Amino acid sequence: MVARNRNKCSYIVLLVCFALLAPMADTGAQQEHTWQGRGQDIDEERWSEGSERLNRLKFDREGSWQATEQGDTSEGEPIDQKPPSVQSLRREGEKRQRAEQLAWKKRAKEIQNKWGSVRESSPTVCIEYTKDNDAFGGIDFGRGFLEVGAIAPVFFQDAPVRIEQLLSERLSFLLRGQSLPGVRDLEGQIRMPGTGRMITQAEVQEFSRYMVRSGEPPHSYTAPDGVRRMRKQIKLEFVPDHLQARVRQYLPYVQKAARIYEVAPELILAVIQTESVFNPRAVPHAGAVGLMQLVPHSGGLEASKLVYGEPRLLTREELSRPDQNIELGAAYLRILLRRHFSEYRTEPRKLLFLVIASYNCGPRRVKTALGEQDIRSLSSAELYDLLLRVVPRETQVYLQRVVQNMKQYRSITGRNPSMRFVIADFSGPSLVHLLL
Repeated sequence: MVARNRNKCSYIVLLVCFALLAPMADTGAQQEHTWQGRGQDIDEERWSEGSERLNRLKFDREGSWQATEQGDTSEGEPIDQKPPSVQSLRREGEKRQRAEQLAWKKRAKEIQNKWGSVRESSPTVCIEYTKDNDAFGGIDFGRGFLEVGAIAPVFFQDAPVRIEQLLSERLSFLLRGQSLPGVRDLEGQIRMPGTGRMITQAEVQEFSRYMVRSGEPPHSYTAPDGVRRMRKQIKLEFVPDHLQARVRQYLPYVQKAARIYEVAPELILAVIQTESVFNPRAVPHAGAVGLMQLVPHSGGLEASKLVYGEPRLLTREELSRPDQNIELGAAYLRILLRRHFSEYRTEPRKLLFLVIASYNCGPRRVKTALGEQDIRSLSSAELYDLLLRVVPRETQVYLQRVVQNMKQYRSITGRNPSMRFVIADFSGPSLVHLLL
């Protein structure tokens, strides 16, 4: 009996201890969850049923959501109707862009004085100079090559050695570059000389040293600042199918965004190819950022309201992340599809052409260019031809390229019949005719 009572008392003590420790465990779990929430979203929970993002998409479907536009609003477009928070964010974004442009102009003069010329980034070309402007690394994603260069004053006793060191550092930096953890920008795009196999991470340093020591020796020149310097540059070609290698890298992110935002994946892929040729570091000095070339205070600001539940002025670093850029770009396409031109949802080809043109120059400019034209009275082909006459020249070329690029991605995206894409089918004879 005593033993039985003793066991009973021990059991009660354990229950009391568990009751006291349980709240502490819950608090620790809650703190851990809160800490995780401050970082990037966990993929498994990001799109779970009942998540904030899916709730916002449901809210969006019900038609209670205010949309603006991607196009530049600096040409006299009114912003009085925007909420004050959006106005202030837009002004702050424009201020930030002007400051960045002024800073680049100042730095470009410094580079010009040292090099005699300046290489600039573009949507398809990424150029980065070192802090002291003594070396650069560049990737031309459109034409498929990378290039590094370095300079040193001739009065440096070890100028050639210094140049080799700078070149090796720049080349290694490019080959190891990761826009996303575990995803190298140049994965599967450069082969080892004479072997035909791709460069592995372990071979980067040795490969860089080999490439730097090969080729022509440095040559001397007199820079605009009057200093005589030595200069050497190295160019390395990509494999012929380098574009396909990048498409494979980012296709999972495109498919996820397409599924969630109900946008055809081939449209997202075609926009990325037309905007940046899948250049993950696309940050030209004009202000647009990333694979889908979002302007932080315009399209990026507009998409952030749907993605995050509130307007955010995202930084270049945030917009440069391929997964975030693709998500925001898909969200903005959804806004164009469901908000600005929702009246044409039963005419998918017309909707497609209007959305593509608007992604480039803004929906308000497209609507202004079309004027009082009765779009419903036009066929899809007639609307396409009309857009090519009335929208700005840049948008005309853009529309043609995106439509053409969509054709090649039909074979690799696949379709899940259960997915309810806004633009469900472009395989009709009219579009095929337009694509030819």
